Amino acid sequence: MTGPDDTLVAGPLQTGDVVADRYEIIGLIGMGGMGAVYRARQLAVDRDVALKVIRSAAGGSTGGGVMMRKRFEREAAVVGKLCHPNTVRLFDFGVHGDDMLFMALELIDGRSLVEVLTEGPLHPDRAAFVVGQTLEALVEAHAAGLVHRDLKPGNIMVSHASWDAQTVKVLDFGIAKVRYEAGITDEQLTATGMMLGTVRYMAPEQLDGGEVDARADIYAMGCVLYHLLTGVPPFSGSTLMELVQKKVLEDVPALSGGLAWHPLGRVVRTATARQPADRYADAKTMAEAVRAAVTAAPSPPPQHPPCGCLRRVRGHRHRRRDLGQPRSAGAGLASTCCRHRHRGPVSSGHAEGGRSSGPVRATPPGARPRGPESLRVRVGPTVLRVRRR
Repeated sequence: MTGPDDTLVAGPLQTGDVVADRYEIIGLIGMGGMGAVYRARQLAVDRDVALKVIRSAAGGSTGGGVMMRKRFEREAAVVGKLCHPNTVRLFDFGVHGDDMLFMALELIDGRSLVEVLTEGPLHPDRAAFVVGQTLEALVEAHAAGLVHRDLKPGNIMVSHASWDAQTVKVLDFGIAKVRYEAGITDEQLTATGMMLGTVRYMAPEQLDGGEVDARADIYAMGCVLYHLLTGVPPFSGSTLMELVQKKVLEDVPALSGGLAWHPLGRVVRTATARQPADRYADAKTMAEAVRAAVTAAPSPPPQHPPCGCLRRVRGHRHRRRDLGQPRSAGAGLASTCCRHRHRGPVSSGHAEGGRSSGPVRATPPGARPRGPESLRVRVGPTVLRVRRR
């Protein structure tokens, strides 16, 4: 992502430039509101790294610049201790010149969830797989007292592999806190489009100045899960103010359509509760809930035939809409019925007319329902016997 605000992005680094006498720039990976990321070679060990450089908006020699540097070094020292396989590893950090801070990070051969989502929503199993691995990284970070504060699809990467063999990596631990404590304003970030994108996943307490703890990351992961399942963020707005109002005053919408039945909907609702006390207590608890939801997920409900009846069953009285209308090939009785009166067990979810409940065997698609060779059809006081074709 590129941005026009030169006070926030790092100074221009060209291919061949050497940072801090040990990192040679190979090329630009991307730019954002806090700086830029370059592919660089660590000269001492001949290893390619992702070099994230951050320029202090306050200037390195001023009091604000010195404070930001101290905050950066403090957070980087904590991030450097994280070693979970789902966390991007920090190899080194320091200062280049007067006001350029840098981090040498593990270089990931993969793509962010932003890129993945351009292909559409994820299958619930795959979405749970990605969110589960992300939560495992958060367990270690929260235990170390580190709250991410800026979890979103752009800060989560997946490796290039088949989806069930992918490794998920969480980026930018500690950066959001440095930005917040340094007093970099929302107006500055909005100029680059960063703030608007971030608010979609922020917890309400982050927006109204409340106390922020690990449960803010839980809320963000609930929003990310919703986005992965539906293909769209839970909230949208044409302006930052509209988006903030929705986040603070409204609940995340319930899953709908083909996902309305899925237990992951309950996970989303709990994780995105507006009150922190109503969310999962920690990342481990949410990870367990995600796994349980996938394990307990039933098969999708059957598709309704054209008449609205939910089942094609054996041995039932069948009222035809039009006795002279030919039945379409493979459609079964349900293609022309408007009401079933069943002698045997009937699904409690039947559209209308069912008198009993119990298990029902559905006719496979394309197969004719098995049953008697003829049907008795009541037309007013008269009972007709219609032979199957």
